[in-house]
Amino acid sequence: MLNAGKLENIKLEMMILDIDILVLIQVYFPTSDAENDAIEEVYSGLEELCKLAKGEDNLIIMGDWNAIVGEGAFGLGTINERGDRLVDFCKQHDMTITNTFQNIHRRKRYTWKMPGDIGRYQIDYIIVRKRFRNQVHRCKTYPGADVNSDHNLLMMKCNVVYKKLTRRNQTTRKYDLRMLKDNTINTVYTSYTNEKLKLNPLLPSDTTEGKWNKMKDAIHNAASNTLKRNSPEPRKAWINDNIIRDIEERRKYKNAKDNHGIRRYKELKNKINKEATFAREKWLEDKCQGVEQLLRNNSLDQAFNIIKKFFRGKKKLNSRLRDIDGNLILDNDKIVTRWKQHLEALYQEGEAASLNNNNNPMQGEVILRDEFNRTLKLMKTGKATGTDDIAMELIQNASTELQDELFKLVNDIYTIGEIPKDFKESIIIPIPKKATADKCNEFRTKSVMAHAAKIQGRRTSKNFICQTNDS
Repeated sequence: MLNAGKLENIKLEMMILDIDILVLIQVYFPTSDAENDAIEEVYSGLEELCKLAKGEDNLIIMGDWNAIVGEGAFGLGTINERGDRLVDFCKQHDMTITNTFQNIHRRKRYTWKMPGDIGRYQIDYIIVRKRFRNQVHRCKTYPGADVNSDHNLLMMKCNVVYKKLTRRNQTTRKYDLRMLKDNTINTVYTSYTNEKLKLNPLLPSDTTEGKWNKMKDAIHNAASNTLKRNSPEPRKAWINDNIIRDIEERRKYKNAKDNHGIRRYKELKNKINKEATFAREKWLEDKCQGVEQLLRNNSLDQAFNIIKKFFRGKKKLNSRLRDIDGNLILDNDKIVTRWKQHLEALYQEGEAASLNNNNNPMQGEVILRDEFNRTLKLMKTGKATGTDDIAMELIQNASTELQDELFKLVNDIYTIGEIPKDFKESIIIPIPKKATADKCNEFRTKSVMAHAAKIQGRRTSKNFICQTNDS
């Protein structure tokens, strides 16, 4: 008999509560009269459950194993055939038996006594992964516990402390677009885009995909050479070089045993605390003055970006999602597949087919350069970038030659119907409508697409409206 409970639901609730995953499996093996086939059937089911737990999960298996592993380190009795099978299972899954590796008094080791108390045996065990064995403080039985069973209460006291891993932020840092407001830097950026485009010119034989990639590379190269990327602020920005030098000197006296070293360590510690407190207050005062100056200059966006770093905490993302049948999904790949199914169902098959058709030219008048310039000027700035990681400001401040090529590309797409890959891809951001959202229809979906594709789409939609009105 094997009872694992609702393993997936337990894992989900711990993910919702932001608790490290703890996987508990309760087992009950057949008695000694059972055949070996019945025992192996239970072990096979147990191994399937163990596969559901990931390597980083804290897996604990406990219950009545009806096996004796013997004295070993601090066990009880003589090992039998069932005990050998349990030991092999622990070796196979890199696990350890918690109530046998601590020196507990023998009267706290036995878990079951035969009727009439003619024999006492240790057949109940709690096993954990060796990776988490340091979590176990004590594991022993309580023979005096008032329980209606011939088994003693087996209790494990544990406290696992996970190492805090600092993960690198994989997202691409944005360019400092505010530098484009400087006329000198703006001029340098514009000339760079022209130079990069001349080094890798667009050829008539190039496809729309190839032309767009050359323009994209020219913009990125020019931005990388002229605009610095925003670097994240240090964790404690007020710590200056003087404080760091004092910290390095204090580290020398950390393990000092003589009176001079101990006294010197305390002096440096008090000095560092005073200097850090003073530096922090000055740093905050400078920040406040900077915000006030930005507000006076009507730079509300920059002032808000500084303020929200102090008062706006990170929101926890809702990772719960259910499939079509209402079952909870935990695997990331399955979540992506479910979102793909939902988004495909939102769009009709006919519309999706027309969007994906690369050889579907538009019928109508060619887009004029004045219309393109007007559209480019009216595009909003300060928006998130798409898959190409090109902001609208980079396109608007590019050289006239690059904008000419982009204008030609937009016309080619409009007349030929061949669309670059970046124009067809977008980043879908699900936004929950309510806190308990766990179904796809309970989310709003926001699409972040390339800004060059927005220019194309805006002009195409206007021409389409004109054609509709004419008809």
